[in-house]
Amino acid sequence: MDLQWDTILGIVHGEIYKISIQWTGPRDEVGTLERQIKVYCTKHYGKGENGTIWYASDGNIIVYGNNFGSEAILNVFVTSRKVRQFKRA
Repeated sequence: MDLQWDTILGIVHGEIYKISIQWTGPRDEVGTLERQIKVYCTKHYGKGENGTIWYASDGNIIVYGNNFGSEAILNVFVTSRKVRQFKRA
């Protein structure tokens, strides 16, 4: 998407199980970007659930935006199914 995202990785036992990215910008740009990502997810993973969650063979994708006045934040979370295999210590 040619943007600079804030990125957080979820790691357990040295393995990445979640990638969280966030972008903040003007409401209209965030809305356009959110729609583009949702169209992409729908094209590649089907209709999804509530228009915000898509399930893939190896995990899921969650996309949602929050408005704050004239600004907005877009969040995208990609979680691996590997998380189900992790045991609590």
